[in-house]
Amino acid sequence: MASFKMHKYHSDHDSGVMAYSIEGRDIKILFPPDKDGQPFVYTYSYTKPGKNHVEEMKRLAVKGSELATYINKHIREKYDRRDTADDIVITD
Repeated sequence: MASFKMHKYHSDHDSGVMAYSIEGRDIKILFPPDKDGQPFVYTYSYTKPGKNHVEEMKRLAVKGSELATYINKHIREKYDRRDTADDIVITD
């Protein structure tokens, strides 16, 4: 289990993304809890899925638009890590 400090994802509509954290060559994304109520934080890195995708995801996260759509269309399961997250601090 890991602890994460993340920024609330601000979108104009309901999104599959709850929060994000940009850390150099990585972006971490918090999605809504799974069917068992467990939240997971997914890390996407320059290693996987690659620099171009990560930089686009960072841009969309800050913009607050189309991040979940981009992940569903281009990334899918190409994340670098998946961590259970019991201690998440979300800031605006």
